[in-house]
Amino acid sequence: MTNIGVMIGSRSDLGQCKVGAWFLEQAEREGKARLVAFLVNSIHRNTLEVLANLHRYSIELAERQKIAITLRAIRATIIGSDVDDGIIGRLIEMYEEPIVAKVDRWIIGAGMANHLTGTCDSFLRFGLKVPVPVYGAIFESASGDEELDRENRQAAILSITKVPGTKVIFDPENPTFTNACRLALEQEAPVIELALPKPTESFISIAVVKSAIELALKK
Repeated sequence: MTNIGVMIGSRSDLGQCKVGAWFLEQAEREGKARLVAFLVNSIHRNTLEVLANLHRYSIELAERQKIAITLRAIRATIIGSDVDDGIIGRLIEMYEEPIVAKVDRWIIGAGMANHLTGTCDSFLRFGLKVPVPVYGAIFESASGDEELDRENRQAAILSITKVPGTKVIFDPENPTFTNACRLALEQEAPVIELALPKPTESFISIAVVKSAIELALKK
């Protein structure tokens, strides 16, 4: 049975998940797949939590427990207390929270400038080295301004298709959450090849920066 994880960027997108949720329910009744995670978190407002969610649904229970213990030790060292309402405390709660199973396939979508889908795909492959397919979706805006809604739709599509080297399974002609669910449930999952990330560079002075710029201009 395939374990499906869903991640969307906002509660305001839930209304557009109705039909897709029906497909997921039917697949579960037929024993083909089961929904093990349905997460609402914004890549812009909850960046660290998004990345932590992808991580904790990619590892086994023992690893999650080790991480929670390590975070508790770090918190005790830093603030000398077991009380913390900041990000460390939130991460401890997340890694201690029981989950059903690891995710085999993600369905991830957002609206407007949809940075969520492409970022999650890249983090899974380059950051976590996890070859889990991501099925992309966009959510339509309903501002009442047709031109603005068209611009938002196009921005959401391009935010997926224009990510360099993206492996997101996505149909720009039918970018709905419903279609993403159908693809995730009905298609054979592609083989996701992992690749090395680009090296991070650090320039220690303006002179080094200027030298790097000159070299770049000569290419």
